[in-house]
Amino acid sequence: MMPSIIQIEQIEHLDVNIFYSLSEFLQTAVEAAKRAGEIIREGFYQTKHVEHKGLVDLVTETDKACEDLIFNYLKQQHPSHKFIGEETTAACGITELTDEPTWIVDPLDGTTNFVHGFPFVCISIGLTIGKVPTVGVVYNPIMEEVRFYLLHVSFRWPDITLNFK
Repeated sequence: MMPSIIQIEQIEHLDVNIFYSLSEFLQTAVEAAKRAGEIIREGFYQTKHVEHKGLVDLVTETDKACEDLIFNYLKQQHPSHKFIGEETTAACGITELTDEPTWIVDPLDGTTNFVHGFPFVCISIGLTIGKVPTVGVVYNPIMEEVRFYLLHVSFRWPDITLNFK
């Protein structure tokens, strides 16, 4: 599947500096997702060690390892940014979203599918700036498909899907 082609007319009104910052954030998120995807692919065919968080939600060692990897990578690239993660938030309680650049991560979205060997899992990474969703990446490492988004207040990239097969 070929990625969507973005016409230059669509981005004329976008400040070039904003575009490059968003593009850098997007590249960082895609790379973090791809790195975490390697952990998910390795664990997909292995026996899982499953714990419960709450009444119905599951968590595995893979969830935790992916969140650690993603946060460490994002912190290396953007040390001043804030972070909210599904696994750390579940363990530590409520996290407040502020106006500061904040990465929001679900390291293994679809843990139940992962545990049962269904390939419908993904890594979800988003960045908010001023509480506004700005960059988003959703990567399914089993099917090797990534969807990503760049957003700005009055601008939104078309939904783009890349298949890495």
